[in-house]
Amino acid sequence: EGKKIKAMQIEAYMDMGAYATLTPIVMFRTLVHAAGAYEIENVDVDVCAVYTNKVPPGAFRGFGSPQVLFAVESMLDDIAFQMGFDPMEFREINTLKKGSRTSTDHLLLHSVGAPETLSRVKKASNWQRLVAETEQFNKGNEDFKRGVGVSHIFYGVSLGAGGQALDKSGAHVLINKDGSVEVRIGGTEMGQGAKTVIAIMAAEELGQSIERILVHQPDTAFVPDSGPTVASRTTIYSGNAVRSACIALREKLIPVFREITGSSSAGVKFGGGSVYDEDGKRMRFDEIVEEAYKRNVKLFDTGWYETPKLSFDMENGIGEAYVTYSYASQVVQVEVDLATGSTKVLKAFTAHDVGKSVNPEGVMGQIQGGFAQGMGYAIYEDLKHRDGRIISDNFNTYIIPTVHEVPPELVIDVVEDPFPEGPYGAKGIGEPSLMPVPAAVANAVSMAIGKRVRRIPVTPEYVLSLIECDSSN
Repeated sequence: EGKKIKAMQIEAYMDMGAYATLTPIVMFRTLVHAAGAYEIENVDVDVCAVYTNKVPPGAFRGFGSPQVLFAVESMLDDIAFQMGFDPMEFREINTLKKGSRTSTDHLLLHSVGAPETLSRVKKASNWQRLVAETEQFNKGNEDFKRGVGVSHIFYGVSLGAGGQALDKSGAHVLINKDGSVEVRIGGTEMGQGAKTVIAIMAAEELGQSIERILVHQPDTAFVPDSGPTVASRTTIYSGNAVRSACIALREKLIPVFREITGSSSAGVKFGGGSVYDEDGKRMRFDEIVEEAYKRNVKLFDTGWYETPKLSFDMENGIGEAYVTYSYASQVVQVEVDLATGSTKVLKAFTAHDVGKSVNPEGVMGQIQGGFAQGMGYAIYEDLKHRDGRIISDNFNTYIIPTVHEVPPELVIDVVEDPFPEGPYGAKGIGEPSLMPVPAAVANAVSMAIGKRVRRIPVTPEYVLSLIECDSSN
């Protein structure tokens, strides 16, 4: 009971540059995520945006969440450190779980994999032993010090209560004469694997092999706008729209199958490039499509998906903020060179609750990429300004990690706590993949040097300034 957080008060200030642009919407995210992935009865959050002479900023993988999650996770670590609590256990006691209410009083009934992500990283990293080994290493080493850090985050998937008017997606699916399938969505493929996930879902519903499915990104003049490709929402929104279009097309093909084969069995299934029933009657998907074309059956359909309306009181910041939340926990081990102040990430263990992994390879890729990007954000990427202008404007002044900096041991675990509204139970992974990294790295560096890291990136200069400053920083 003594380790349960009773209250949290937060004041956050955002530098929005000379123009507000997206900042008010970013602030909504900051507000909702400010108290972290924890169950806290009394929460008071104020978020203020400040006009400055800088260029207007945009969103960086996470849209106002990574910044505030870094702050709250550093704060939790600081409390644990000062009170002598185990930082892992401290989070386990306070984490959101099924039946919890978030800081906006959103009652969580489904898909709350947060406790599971903590127990998985605890086990994978062998937490107690890792801490003991790290402390042992530090006793015997003067020049290098190691540290272990943990972080635990949540992330609202969808545009949320602030943007629900836009939170809808359409899809158009056409089956060609040769049995190939063309899927058109309004989402954007930017390397995150959306087209692959959409193709997998169409293949799953129609039973056609995935190489025969073409996913296009047409102009929104030809397909309904799907809302922006942000908020880790494409899998849920475009996925559900594509599924409903494919299910409608299946219903058009079943009567053709029955007519040709004389099938009267109740269940007709689609899979493995075929259509078949329980009595063993079977036709190739391509054949049945050819027959449907001869009969002039309608073989295109549209799907539309929108989530149930969220009830949220904007005046008081209370209510259902997002459609669902993704959760993650991470343990990182670092080594700091006390002479130069440079930080090396040695090991990382991370677990993400993704609802359901529709494309497991893609999910792993997202988590690896998000980890690398989060590590850059934590240690290297320093955006410098002079007179409001960005001066670190290319890759010899704005440093990003390369393959050499990514730890050889990056252990990824995927928790699947299905979200009933998501396609097959899936929810987003795009942005959450980055979010636990900055705090985990900073908390690890704090343990290594015995001083609290209060900002990122944790540059060598900053580390040296902390070490040299004898009074506690």
